[in-house]
Amino acid sequence: MTLARYTFLPWLRRGVANQLTQAPTQARATLDVNLVINNDTAHPISKQVSLIGPGDVVGINPQMIVRTEPRNSITDFEPNYLAFIEFYDEDFPWRYTPDLVQTNHRLTPWLTLVVLKETEFENVNLGTSPLPAINLKAARNEVLPPPADAWAWAHVHLNQPIEHPNGNPNLTQLDTLLTNSPDQGSARVLCPRHLESNTAYHAFLIPTFEIGRKAGLGEPVADTDPALTFSWASDETDEKNYPIYYRWFFRTGAGGDFESLVRLLQPRDMDKRVGIRDMDVQAPGFGMGAVSVTPDNTVGLEGALLAPTTERKPKTALDTVSDFPEKLQPIVNLPEEILAANPNADPVISPPLYGKWHSLISRLSLDPDVQNWVHELNQDPRYRAPAGMGTLVVQKNQEDYMRKAWQQIGDVMSANQKIRFAQLAMLTSARLHQKHLAPLDDDLRLAVTSSLHKKVLGGASTVHYLVQQSLLPTSTLSGAFRKLVRPNGLVAKRLSVDKTTESVKGIIQALNVGKLTAAPPKTVPSQDQTLPEPITKLLDANPKIVKRIPAKPVFVLAQPGKGVQTTRVTVQRDNPVAAKFRKALTDFHTVLTEQVALPPTRQPATLTSMSQKLVDALNPFASFPLRVLPSIVKGAGKPEKLDQVMAYPDIKDAMYEPLVAANKEFFVPNLNLISPNTISLMITNQPFIESYMVGINHEFMRELLWREYPTDQRGTPFRQFWKPIGDTQTAALPPNQQAEKLKDIPPIHEWLLETPDHIHLGEHNNRQTESEDGLLVLVIRGDLLKRYPNTVIYAQQAKWGTDPDHLNRLVLVDSTGEAVADGAHIKNPIYKAQIDPDLHFIGFDLSISEAKGQVNYETAAEKQRLGDSDLGWFFVIQEVPGEPRFGLDETQAVAPSPQKWDNLSWATLGNQPVIDLAQPFAQPLTGQNPDNINWNTNAADLAYILFQKPVMVAVHAREMLKNLVSSQS
Repeated sequence: MTLARYTFLPWLRRGVANQLTQAPTQARATLDVNLVINNDTAHPISKQVSLIGPGDVVGINPQMIVRTEPRNSITDFEPNYLAFIEFYDEDFPWRYTPDLVQTNHRLTPWLTLVVLKETEFENVNLGTSPLPAINLKAARNEVLPPPADAWAWAHVHLNQPIEHPNGNPNLTQLDTLLTNSPDQGSARVLCPRHLESNTAYHAFLIPTFEIGRKAGLGEPVADTDPALTFSWASDETDEKNYPIYYRWFFRTGAGGDFESLVRLLQPRDMDKRVGIRDMDVQAPGFGMGAVSVTPDNTVGLEGALLAPTTERKPKTALDTVSDFPEKLQPIVNLPEEILAANPNADPVISPPLYGKWHSLISRLSLDPDVQNWVHELNQDPRYRAPAGMGTLVVQKNQEDYMRKAWQQIGDVMSANQKIRFAQLAMLTSARLHQKHLAPLDDDLRLAVTSSLHKKVLGGASTVHYLVQQSLLPTSTLSGAFRKLVRPNGLVAKRLSVDKTTESVKGIIQALNVGKLTAAPPKTVPSQDQTLPEPITKLLDANPKIVKRIPAKPVFVLAQPGKGVQTTRVTVQRDNPVAAKFRKALTDFHTVLTEQVALPPTRQPATLTSMSQKLVDALNPFASFPLRVLPSIVKGAGKPEKLDQVMAYPDIKDAMYEPLVAANKEFFVPNLNLISPNTISLMITNQPFIESYMVGINHEFMRELLWREYPTDQRGTPFRQFWKPIGDTQTAALPPNQQAEKLKDIPPIHEWLLETPDHIHLGEHNNRQTESEDGLLVLVIRGDLLKRYPNTVIYAQQAKWGTDPDHLNRLVLVDSTGEAVADGAHIKNPIYKAQIDPDLHFIGFDLSISEAKGQVNYETAAEKQRLGDSDLGWFFVIQEVPGEPRFGLDETQAVAPSPQKWDNLSWATLGNQPVIDLAQPFAQPLTGQNPDNINWNTNAADLAYILFQKPVMVAVHAREMLKNLVSSQS
């Protein structure tokens, strides 16, 4: 029977056992075999052979076992599921069965799986037993199925569909599959026992037949022993020893599997009180006196999340209903007022101006024309309180945060030490520059710095190139020339040069303007010094003359003085040597007559401009940072000045966690109003998040300064409020860009550098959302995610159904659960939060209006009105698809499935301790049965019925926003 990509077969057996024609009456099945030799069909050799059976098996190879469910030592197995064991060879459970295939494709396996509590057995050592053994104490009907049902609890599993015309598998297709891809098939033996919750169990693989039990215990097996007698009877109660081929241990968890737990979740509207509570501000202290707020002297202290119907308190700006801002302003500004009056006065302690270092704002202003996030945060107790929570978090965890900060500082301390040494060298060089280089005249400065001319730009070119292209010879600026014309030198004495620096200066200036030259001017040679005219004519290789030279069929280039042999030819054309020589003459004439352009007229060098360029380039305050910093500070964003490197750590912790640890009511007030087994929606409160993050970073900057951490107090070490979840879009980015995309807020010092429309509190979500009401957060309270933390949760766009069962109903864009999130029709979560033991918050890049859509009623008229737009979004909770599992629901579903066998439960079977296929159902079972699968037919049908398909539940946002929908209708 095919199910999705799986095929279940009731049995599979290879070999001669399939040729049995009658059931054996003795310990081994027998088969008549005829052997024909040399095609002598008239005289066959007949022989009766015995087949290996359960009585011959005293152990199995553990490598044959590919899987157990549950795995060994698991401690939270679902009690409504069935334990089972899988074998690599598809025919293994029936390989040694000495029986015929019965009606409805039934064949009893020679192995049985039994699961026992620790009080229902004891290990025994029989001494002579080839296998380990247990003593079974429990009544057989409480732990083992009726022997008549043993055929039902083993089947073949294939990972590919197989055609099955008339209920019989296509054997050719089956053989091809298992021959070409043996890993596609396996055999499975199940235990039909109903497990209890929170109980330890041991699973044992034991022989099905009595002769197998005897062989495993080392007892003699007589040839006359019946082969098909079972090793147990339903009415047995006495203790009995059993050999075990394999065993493992597990423990069940609390009751409920994924399906039952997810069905407990009920979509509910979030209570509007969740996310806000009253805060009395009548007596804030710190010298503010009595404060009033209309009408009841309280404001609404909000949390990081709000219910969609939450009403802020007050609804208007605080200064319109309270005198809190004007009474707070002078107290917050007091330190700056005292410092302005007397810079040497002792500092005073006052309530902090949160964010003052990041914003470079030192005073709180109430002027409506200059309002921004700094003033909005610091004048309102609803936002000062979250900032104070951030301060509390840093104070409670400062040692941990400082440890992380020092771990990240890396080479900053050693770099700052190098910078301090470089600063000393720079100041010393600046003094030398000022004393010795700056006072020199332009001429001497050029001469003294000649060795650097190739490294200094005098404009678009280096100083060396500019001098080279001028009238001034480059050698006059060399050290050798200065030595040659020094005032007390031999040359100066012979030429009676003035013994002052003016002499060198005068020589350089005279050379630069052309009054002096290092050599006499060049002249054109006279006519007498040229070649005579006859010789010149002979050397003339003008192409016209060369062309008039007669053809040379016999032409040889010979060395002078050596004779040349001549031969008579009749063809009058150049031989190859002559042709090449004729071309060479033409090319030579071209070279000789080439006119070379005259060099440009040299101009005097601009000594003053070049000298100033040298002074600027050699200024230590400009040259030292360029020379020193690249070797100390790596990467982008290098400092422009030779100052100490300022740093701040990047602490990636999700900062909601320490807030919850301090008090979960700080995170979201009134969480106790969320009922158990609830799925609902809330929205993020960005002003709260930003205020809290400003408070954290402000306080940590103070702590860094106190600990002498090299920082300018403008960094933002904490930028992560939620625990981020990566997606396919960010995974393709480089690591640094990916990390930046996952941050919740931009660096705080950039908040006032953004456009004027985004300088207010609540407008600095790093995720660049266009939602004005905050991002949507799915809230789940229940045991589901505690039991199944890897549950797949995502949002999927709605569409109108087209099939008859869902006509004019909203359905999923993809009902298979296999589509990949594309950001347009399917969205993955972007962050999450958790409060133990059972509260989970999953954030999506959706607004409430997007998720709710515009659908008021699921009717044909509504479909006609909206078409395919604004249909809202579903939130999908999906079990992780994995390896096949088998079992039943604990109780009958309140809302039955359309499919009959999806409604089967342990309650339907009367909560039997072990499934008895012959017992009638205790409760009626309704639903469709399109594949005509029936109970108590064969093992493949039973596997189909008991197979647990991965569960997927979808809840439309409208189901969790009914109050919002009705309020807007």
